[in-house]
Formats: sequence, structure tokens, C-alpha cells
Amino acid sequence: MLPVHDLPADNLFRLYVKDGERTRIMLWFRCSNNGDLVTRAFSNGRNLFEVMGNFDHGRFQPTTAPEKIDGLSGNDVADHLHLTFHPSIKKPTPVLNGIKRRTNIPRIDLRTLDRLQQVATHLLASPKHYPVEAPKPEKPGGQYHAVLENPYGPQQPRITFWVAPIQRSVMQVAERDVLPGCFIYARVSPKSLGHDLLLQVQQDTMPYSEYGDMHILAAPIV
Repeated sequence: MLPVHDLPADNLFRLYVKDGERTRIMLWFRCSNNGDLVTRAFSNGRNLFEVMGNFDHGRFQPTTAPEKIDGLSGNDVADHLHLTFHPSIKKPTPVLNGIKRRTNIPRIDLRTLDRLQQVATHLLASPKHYPVEAPKPEKPGGQYHAVLENPYGPQQPRITFWVAPIQRSVMQVAERDVLPGCFIYARVSPKSLGHDLLLQVQQDTMPYSEYGDMHILAAPIV
């Protein structure tokens, strides 16, 4: 049986990483009642790059060399904006807001999503770039979380977000909508959508690039 979290809309699901005896907050994600999907990373590393590429069978394939982002102020909130898919805006396509207020149009619209599809990738920076914080399940909003146990090794850890539309009236999930091997399966019921969303998060690794320890958030765009 698939262990699926019933994640209420507008609630945060927090991802932590184990660093020796400590845990660090890596990012959170949230699906709002209006259908927006938000991922907010907490990396404060200065080694930030921007790279163009495509998603091929769930793998990000760069098409340009990474370009270092200049002009970062050291302000984590201002410099490391979250990725947000906005199906709720009054335009024909959603909008993705990235680092330093860059705006792109993704090729995914959660309103019309008709199959399992990758929506975002997060390439982990070193643990030192994430704030020390432990899960607090006893506090309101703290019960939805997962901890990555010692994911660092000879290759760089990567987590990938997938979303599948599932019928709201049916409790069982079709096999075609499930990606095996994920460490998070969360079902959300946004009020503005006529169906539920199954959010799935996968962990794997990839070789470190020639540019070293990079923190990357990526999403498929037009």
C-alpha cells in the first residue's frame, strides 16, 4: 500500500537534511487552495548560477554553460526567491518567479495537467548553506515534514518534484500516476481545481559539475 500524506491545501510540507547530529531546514513546498504550487528553498550559498536546459524523461539536461549570477546582496529573502506556479492568475498561462525576480512562462499549467509530470528540481548545496532547525511536529503546521538522512556522498544530492492529477472522488490512485521510489507522496485538494493533485518527491544523485557545489532550482519553461 502506498503511504500517502493527506496534506491540506495552504499547509507547508518541510524538507530537512541530516547533518551529523543536527538537522537543517532545506526547503518547504505548499499547494494553495487557488492551485498555486510554491517551493521555497533556504540555501544562502553565494555560488549561484543560472543555466538553460530541458527536461528529458525527468532529467534536467543543460543546453547552456552555467552563468554565475552577479549582484547578490547576501539577503536570502531577496536573492533566493521561490519558484511558484500560478494557475490562479488571470492570464492564459501560469508564471514562474525565479531567482532575483526573473519571470518565465512554464510549459506546465496545473489546471490542465493530464498526466504525471515533473515540475521542479532542487540540487542541494552543502549542508552549511542551510539553517540549523529541527522539525517541531508538536506545533501547528509542523506535522508535515520529512528528513533526508545523510544524503551527501561522492555525488551531489538532487530532489525532484512530480505532480499527477487524480480524481477527487476516488481514494485509490492509478498505477500510471505513481512514480515508484519517492520518499514523499502527498495528496492535496485545492478548492479552485476540480480534481486533486498527487505531489511526489524523489531523491537521487548526480555527479558534481566542473563548477563545484552549486545550488540550483529549475523548472520546465517554454
